[in-house]
Amino acid sequence: GVRLPLPQDAQWKQDRITILKALGVLDPETGKPTALLDAVKTLDLARLTQEAWQTQRDTMLKTCTRCHARSYAQKQLEMGDDMLRQADRLMAQAIDIVAGLYRDGIIHKPKSYPFNYPNLLYFMRTGGGDLNGLSHIDQILLTMYLKHRMRTFQGFFHINPDYAYWYGWAAMVEDLGKIQETARFMRATHAKGN
Repeated sequence: GVRLPLPQDAQWKQDRITILKALGVLDPETGKPTALLDAVKTLDLARLTQEAWQTQRDTMLKTCTRCHARSYAQKQLEMGDDMLRQADRLMAQAIDIVAGLYRDGIIHKPKSYPFNYPNLLYFMRTGGGDLNGLSHIDQILLTMYLKHRMRTFQGFFHINPDYAYWYGWAAMVEDLGKIQETARFMRATHAKGN
């Protein structure tokens, strides 16, 4: 669900940049590629060119047209792209909220994190593996990305609206609400502690 080149739509492009920063592929401060992008290229973990993406899209379209009209299949894929765009919007909002907590010193950067920024590659090991430094809000963010965002767009691309909306989209909206509320609480209690 994350690929290059970046989308043409300005908001979606910015949202993708935010997600790539949280994946450690882009430096959160400069926006420039990190060494991790080279690893992604070497391991072929993502489609990094329009041609590579289009090849996969054409393969998917060919599979779909075995049973469905080409126009129907194309429309479904376009709707899936739109759902992914909307899911990325929610994801970027959540990342920005958590990144603000890092920036403002409310969450402290774990030693093993490369940046003072949320790190989606640590999976459920927020705190950098230090169980005393676990961050609940980071765990909500990770679940939002790894579980609910995936269900949103994968469910939609498999034409499974129940899965896409209920187990994906609705859960992402709930995650964002939890992140917003938790951030408000963390800010309020941090201010009282100073």
